[in-house]
Amino acid sequence: MHNFNFCGLPVSSFTREELIEYLENSLNKKENKIIYGHSLGIFPRLLRQPQTVKYIMDYDLYVSDGYKFHQFGKCLGFPFKYRISLPEITFLILEITNKIHGSLYLLGANQSSNNTAIKKVKEKYKNINYCYGHHGYFSENDKNEVINDINEKNPDILFLGMPSPMKEKFIYKNKDSLNVGIIVLNGGMIDVLAEKAKLTPPVLKKLGLALIFRFIQAPKHKISQFLSYYPLIGFYFIPSIFYKVKILEKKSCRLEDFILLKRKLKKHNLVGF
Repeated sequence: MHNFNFCGLPVSSFTREELIEYLENSLNKKENKIIYGHSLGIFPRLLRQPQTVKYIMDYDLYVSDGYKFHQFGKCLGFPFKYRISLPEITFLILEITNKIHGSLYLLGANQSSNNTAIKKVKEKYKNINYCYGHHGYFSENDKNEVINDINEKNPDILFLGMPSPMKEKFIYKNKDSLNVGIIVLNGGMIDVLAEKAKLTPPVLKKLGLALIFRFIQAPKHKISQFLSYYPLIGFYFIPSIFYKVKILEKKSCRLEDFILLKRKLKKHNLVGF
Protein backbone atom coordinates (compact mmCIF):
# COMPACT_ATOMS: atom_id res chain seq x y z
CA MET A 1 0.00 0.00 0.00
CA HIS A 2 1.44 3.36 -1.07
CA ASN A 3 1.59 6.02 1.65
CA PHE A 4 2.32 9.68 0.93
CA ASN A 5 3.04 12.70 3.12
CA PHE A 6 0.15 15.12 3.63
CA CYS A 7 1.45 17.99 5.76
CA GLY A 8 3.44 15.65 7.97
CA LEU A 9 0.81 12.91 8.18
CA PRO A 10 1.06 9.58 6.32
CA VAL A 11 -2.00 8.95 4.13
CA SER A 12 -2.64 5.92 1.90
CA SER A 13 -3.54 6.11 -1.77
CA PHE A 14 -5.60 3.25 -3.21
CA THR A 15 -8.56 2.29 -5.36
CA ARG A 16 -11.47 0.29 -3.95
CA GLU A 17 -10.22 -2.82 -5.75
CA GLU A 18 -6.73 -2.38 -4.32
CA LEU A 19 -8.18 -1.90 -0.85
CA ILE A 20 -10.25 -5.08 -0.96
CA GLU A 21 -7.27 -7.08 -2.26
CA TYR A 22 -5.08 -5.62 0.50
CA LEU A 23 -7.58 -6.52 3.22
CA GLU A 24 -8.08 -10.06 1.92
CA ASN A 25 -4.33 -10.67 1.65
CA SER A 26 -3.74 -9.29 5.15
CA LEU A 27 -6.37 -11.66 6.55
CA ASN A 28 -5.06 -14.68 4.67
CA LYS A 29 -1.47 -14.06 5.78
CA LYS A 30 -2.34 -12.93 9.34
CA GLU A 31 -0.02 -9.95 8.89
CA ASN A 32 -1.00 -7.83 11.90
CA LYS A 33 -1.82 -4.77 9.78
CA ILE A 34 -3.01 -1.59 11.50
CA ILE A 35 -5.70 0.68 10.01
CA TYR A 36 -6.15 4.29 11.09
CA GLY A 37 -8.29 7.21 9.93
CA HIS A 38 -7.52 10.92 9.50
CA SER A 39 -9.84 13.91 9.43
CA LEU A 40 -9.01 17.62 9.59
CA GLY A 41 -9.65 17.32 13.33
CA ILE A 42 -6.36 15.42 13.64
CA PHE A 43 -4.40 18.70 13.56
CA PRO A 44 -6.02 20.42 16.56
CA ARG A 45 -6.18 17.06 18.36
CA LEU A 46 -2.41 16.78 18.09
CA LEU A 47 -2.21 20.14 19.83
CA ARG A 48 -4.05 18.70 22.81
CA GLN A 49 -2.42 15.25 22.61
CA PRO A 50 1.04 15.81 21.05
CA GLN A 51 2.32 12.42 22.24
CA THR A 52 -0.08 10.86 19.73
CA VAL A 53 2.30 11.89 16.95
CA LYS A 54 4.82 9.16 17.75
CA TYR A 55 2.05 6.58 18.18
CA ILE A 56 0.49 6.93 14.72
CA MET A 57 3.45 7.27 12.36
CA ASP A 58 4.17 3.57 11.87
CA TYR A 59 0.78 2.11 10.94
CA ASP A 60 0.07 0.33 7.67
CA LEU A 61 -3.11 1.80 6.15
CA TYR A 62 -4.36 5.37 6.64
CA VAL A 63 -7.82 6.17 5.33
CA SER A 64 -9.47 9.57 4.84
CA ASP A 65 -12.02 9.30 7.59
CA GLY A 66 -13.11 12.92 7.09
CA TYR A 67 -14.79 14.05 3.86
CA LYS A 68 -13.30 17.55 4.09
CA PHE A 69 -9.84 16.10 4.78
CA HIS A 70 -10.08 14.10 1.55
CA GLN A 71 -11.52 16.92 -0.57
CA PHE A 72 -9.06 19.50 0.74
CA GLY A 73 -6.14 17.19 0.01
CA LYS A 74 -7.36 16.56 -3.54
CA CYS A 75 -7.80 20.30 -4.15
CA LEU A 76 -4.20 20.84 -3.07
CA GLY A 77 -3.01 18.25 -5.59
CA PHE A 78 -2.16 15.34 -3.31
CA PRO A 79 -2.69 11.80 -4.72
CA PHE A 80 -5.92 11.01 -2.88
CA LYS A 81 -7.96 8.37 -4.72
CA TYR A 82 -10.77 6.36 -3.18
CA ARG A 83 -12.23 7.74 0.05
CA ILE A 84 -13.57 5.40 2.69
CA SER A 85 -14.39 6.39 6.26
CA LEU A 86 -13.59 4.32 9.35
CA PRO A 87 -17.25 3.30 9.76
CA GLU A 88 -17.39 2.26 6.10
CA ILE A 89 -14.18 0.25 6.26
CA THR A 90 -15.42 -1.33 9.50
CA PHE A 91 -18.52 -2.64 7.72
CA LEU A 92 -16.47 -3.66 4.67
CA ILE A 93 -14.14 -5.70 6.88
CA LEU A 94 -17.12 -7.31 8.60
CA GLU A 95 -18.46 -8.34 5.18
CA ILE A 96 -15.11 -9.83 4.16
CA THR A 97 -14.77 -11.60 7.52
CA ASN A 98 -18.26 -13.00 7.09
CA LYS A 99 -17.42 -14.16 3.58
CA ILE A 100 -14.32 -16.10 4.66
CA HIS A 101 -15.88 -17.42 7.90
CA GLY A 102 -13.33 -15.42 9.87
CA SER A 103 -13.26 -14.34 13.52
CA LEU A 104 -13.53 -11.05 15.37
CA TYR A 105 -12.57 -9.52 18.72
CA LEU A 106 -14.05 -6.26 20.03
CA LEU A 107 -11.90 -4.36 22.52
CA GLY A 108 -13.52 -1.23 23.88
CA ALA A 109 -16.69 0.50 25.14
CA ASN A 110 -18.28 -0.58 28.41
CA GLN A 111 -19.13 -4.22 29.03
CA SER A 112 -22.82 -3.72 28.29
CA SER A 113 -22.19 -2.13 24.89
CA ASN A 114 -19.49 -4.67 24.12
CA ASN A 115 -21.81 -7.60 24.85
CA THR A 116 -24.62 -6.04 22.82
CA ALA A 117 -22.29 -5.36 19.88
CA ILE A 118 -21.15 -9.00 19.91
CA LYS A 119 -24.78 -10.14 19.88
CA LYS A 120 -25.69 -7.79 17.00
CA VAL A 121 -22.66 -8.84 14.96
CA LYS A 122 -23.54 -12.53 15.38
CA GLU A 123 -27.13 -11.84 14.32
CA LYS A 124 -26.21 -9.90 11.18
CA TYR A 125 -23.03 -11.71 10.07
CA LYS A 126 -24.01 -15.33 10.57
CA ASN A 127 -20.94 -16.78 8.84
CA ILE A 128 -18.45 -15.14 11.18
CA ASN A 129 -16.84 -18.06 12.96
CA TYR A 130 -16.85 -16.42 16.39
CA CYS A 131 -16.95 -12.97 17.97
CA TYR A 132 -15.51 -12.26 21.41
CA GLY A 133 -14.81 -9.06 23.27
CA HIS A 134 -13.62 -7.17 26.32
CA HIS A 135 -14.53 -3.74 27.67
CA GLY A 136 -12.07 -0.88 27.25
CA TYR A 137 -11.87 0.20 30.89
CA PHE A 138 -9.08 -2.08 31.99
CA SER A 139 -6.07 -0.89 34.01
CA GLU A 140 -2.39 -1.18 33.15
CA ASN A 141 -2.21 -4.09 35.60
CA ASP A 142 -4.87 -5.94 33.59
CA LYS A 143 -3.28 -5.26 30.20
CA ASN A 144 -1.38 -8.54 29.90
CA GLU A 145 -4.50 -10.50 30.80
CA VAL A 146 -6.40 -8.74 28.00
CA ILE A 147 -3.61 -9.38 25.49
CA ASN A 148 -3.43 -13.04 26.50
CA ASP A 149 -7.19 -13.35 26.03
CA ILE A 150 -6.97 -11.84 22.54
CA ASN A 151 -4.14 -14.17 21.54
CA GLU A 152 -5.91 -17.18 23.02
CA LYS A 153 -8.96 -16.41 20.88
CA ASN A 154 -6.62 -15.82 17.90
CA PRO A 155 -9.03 -13.56 15.94
CA ASP A 156 -8.62 -12.49 12.34
CA ILE A 157 -9.86 -8.98 13.18
CA LEU A 158 -9.40 -6.77 16.23
CA PHE A 159 -11.61 -3.69 16.52
CA LEU A 160 -10.09 -1.24 18.98
CA GLY A 161 -12.93 0.97 20.21
CA MET A 162 -11.23 3.07 22.88
CA PRO A 163 -10.88 6.87 22.93
CA SER A 164 -7.77 8.72 21.75
CA PRO A 165 -4.96 8.65 22.66
CA MET A 166 -5.63 5.50 24.70
CA LYS A 167 -6.07 3.23 21.70
CA GLU A 168 -3.06 4.66 19.86
CA LYS A 169 -0.87 4.22 22.93
CA PHE A 170 -2.11 0.67 23.47
CA ILE A 171 -1.17 -0.37 19.93
CA TYR A 172 2.14 1.50 20.05
CA LYS A 173 3.19 -0.49 23.11
CA ASN A 174 1.62 -3.84 22.30
CA LYS A 175 1.47 -4.34 18.52
CA ASP A 176 4.18 -6.98 18.48
CA SER A 177 2.46 -8.91 21.27
CA LEU A 178 -0.82 -9.29 19.38
CA ASN A 179 -1.49 -12.23 17.09
CA VAL A 180 -4.22 -10.95 14.75
CA GLY A 181 -4.70 -10.31 11.03
CA ILE A 182 -6.00 -6.74 10.97
CA ILE A 183 -6.29 -4.16 13.76
CA VAL A 184 -8.74 -1.31 13.17
CA LEU A 185 -8.56 1.73 15.44
CA ASN A 186 -12.19 2.65 15.00
CA GLY A 187 -13.07 4.56 18.16
CA GLY A 188 -16.78 4.58 18.89
CA MET A 189 -17.75 1.91 16.37
CA ILE A 190 -18.43 -0.68 19.08
CA ASP A 191 -21.21 1.57 20.39
CA VAL A 192 -22.45 1.93 16.80
CA LEU A 193 -22.46 -1.85 16.33
CA ALA A 194 -24.38 -2.09 19.60
CA GLU A 195 -26.85 0.47 18.16
CA LYS A 196 -26.23 2.74 21.14
CA ALA A 197 -24.78 5.50 18.95
CA LYS A 198 -25.66 6.71 15.46
CA LEU A 199 -23.36 7.43 12.56
CA THR A 200 -23.20 10.94 11.14
CA PRO A 201 -25.56 11.24 8.13
CA PRO A 202 -23.57 11.45 4.85
CA VAL A 203 -24.98 14.88 3.97
CA LEU A 204 -23.65 16.34 7.25
CA LYS A 205 -20.26 14.75 6.63
CA LYS A 206 -20.04 16.37 3.21
CA LEU A 207 -20.87 19.72 4.78
CA GLY A 208 -18.15 19.22 7.39
CA LEU A 209 -20.68 19.15 10.24
CA ALA A 210 -19.85 15.73 11.71
CA LEU A 211 -18.58 17.23 14.96
CA ILE A 212 -21.85 19.13 15.41
CA PHE A 213 -23.80 15.89 15.03
CA ARG A 214 -21.57 14.13 17.55
CA PHE A 215 -21.88 17.12 19.87
CA ILE A 216 -25.69 16.84 19.78
CA GLN A 217 -25.44 13.15 20.71
CA ALA A 218 -22.97 13.70 23.57
CA PRO A 219 -22.72 17.44 24.40
CA LYS A 220 -20.87 16.99 27.71
CA HIS A 221 -18.10 14.95 26.08
CA LYS A 222 -17.79 17.06 22.90
CA ILE A 223 -18.17 20.64 24.16
CA SER A 224 -14.42 21.32 24.43
CA GLN A 225 -13.79 19.88 20.97
CA PHE A 226 -16.65 21.86 19.49
CA LEU A 227 -15.40 25.16 20.92
CA SER A 228 -11.74 24.65 20.05
CA TYR A 229 -11.48 22.36 17.01
CA TYR A 230 -13.60 24.30 14.52
CA PRO A 231 -11.87 27.67 15.12
CA LEU A 232 -8.42 26.05 14.96
CA ILE A 233 -9.27 24.17 11.76
CA GLY A 234 -10.99 27.08 10.01
CA PHE A 235 -8.81 29.97 11.09
CA TYR A 236 -5.40 28.39 11.53
CA PHE A 237 -4.75 24.98 9.99
CA ILE A 238 -6.63 25.31 6.69
CA PRO A 239 -5.11 28.74 5.90
CA SER A 240 -1.67 27.55 7.03
CA ILE A 241 -1.82 24.40 4.91
CA PHE A 242 -3.08 26.34 1.88
CA TYR A 243 -0.30 28.92 2.29
CA LYS A 244 2.46 26.32 2.65
CA VAL A 245 1.28 24.07 -0.19
CA LYS A 246 -0.16 26.50 -2.73
CA ILE A 247 1.81 29.70 -2.09
CA LEU A 248 5.14 28.33 -0.89
CA GLU A 249 4.72 25.13 -2.99
CA LYS A 250 5.98 23.13 -0.01
CA LYS A 251 4.22 19.79 -0.48
CA SER A 252 6.64 17.97 1.79
CA CYS A 253 5.90 20.15 4.82
CA ARG A 254 6.08 18.57 8.25
CA LEU A 255 3.94 18.85 11.35
CA GLU A 256 6.79 20.88 12.80
CA ASP A 257 6.14 23.56 10.18
CA PHE A 258 2.93 24.53 11.98
CA ILE A 259 4.01 26.95 14.69
CA LEU A 260 1.38 25.97 17.25
CA LEU A 261 2.15 22.27 16.85
CA LYS A 262 5.88 22.86 16.91
CA ARG A 263 5.62 24.47 20.34
CA LYS A 264 3.70 21.50 21.70
CA LEU A 265 5.99 18.94 20.09
CA LYS A 266 9.07 20.76 21.38
CA LYS A 267 7.60 20.91 24.88
CA HIS A 268 7.15 17.11 24.83
CA ASN A 269 10.55 16.48 23.19
CA LEU A 270 8.89 15.27 19.99
CA VAL A 271 10.42 17.71 17.49
CA GLY A 272 12.12 15.64 14.82
CA PHE A 273 10.09 12.57 15.68
